[in-house]
Amino acid sequence: PVSNHLEKKGNLERLALSSNNVQPATSISDDSYLKKLGIDINDLNANNVLKLASLFHIFANQASLSADSNGNLAVKTLNGSNDFGTRGDSYNLTSGDIYYIQQLAKNLQGNAFRNKTFNHVVLGKDVKVSIENNKVLINGTTMNNLKPDDVYQDTNEQTYIDFSDVFKQLVNASTPQSKGVISHYDDMNNRFIDVSEVATGTQTIYVNVPFNILSASQPIRIKGISHLKNGSTIVINVTNIPKGDQNISTQVQLDYDDGTNSLPNSEGHSEPNHVLWNLGTGGQTFSFSSGRFMGSVLAPNATINAGVNIDGNIVANIVNIAGGESHRWDIHPQ
Repeated sequence: PVSNHLEKKGNLERLALSSNNVQPATSISDDSYLKKLGIDINDLNANNVLKLASLFHIFANQASLSADSNGNLAVKTLNGSNDFGTRGDSYNLTSGDIYYIQQLAKNLQGNAFRNKTFNHVVLGKDVKVSIENNKVLINGTTMNNLKPDDVYQDTNEQTYIDFSDVFKQLVNASTPQSKGVISHYDDMNNRFIDVSEVATGTQTIYVNVPFNILSASQPIRIKGISHLKNGSTIVINVTNIPKGDQNISTQVQLDYDDGTNSLPNSEGHSEPNHVLWNLGTGGQTFSFSSGRFMGSVLAPNATINAGVNIDGNIVANIVNIAGGESHRWDIHPQ
């Protein structure tokens, strides 16, 4: 009978739906999983210079990962990737990794999401994700490091992160240099910024650095960071950026008063990250072509090509990890 045929068809459809049963995502501000971790998105938006983007090693409209990427990401489109994910012990806002991948241009590798503590993964509604035999498949590839409970997906009604809204919030004008900052650039072999004389309790310390300091290969040293351990942030506004694509070649040295000098690039960090490099609102490409870089990078309209080690958050329109290694090291809020 027709009624039996329809009933059987309905049962088959329900079975098909249950085999692809992925948890629906809310917006990031309503994410109960983050709330259980003690992550308050409204608090981050109010008190962290990178707002909710501070939760992610890479936050971008587009990203491509062809070199080792030791961290998590929130991207509108992931063009290609390796076995990304955080290893090591570092001062991050979460011990595990939170991800948002809205669109996939190429398939993921099966050993992606390599953080052993936990992974909390949200995928866009057009990404093909299914749960089969208690395994997570994304675009047909089995994810060896994910469990079914780790994975959520956007619905037609809800997007986890509105990238355009976050980037609008992150486009800020440069601010005059804070009182008490000492900077010295005349001796190319002894270039430094010292914030130890800034008034205690200053929440955000602003420093202005001409771009040519970053384009030279000699080190630049930042002193007095231990002065900030209770929560302040150094925002380094890079000024006088020439038009067109630019290379960054300097070696960033971070010195701490407790004897931890020249903190190395690493999968683990013994000190918190309190440094943000603001590369302005231009739409050019910044290629990190030599040296090494410590501290978070903000370039909301630009392309960042990472050809050397960068430790911190990388927040830009397009991020390409092409050489060296990049390491998650979340900037800490006030």
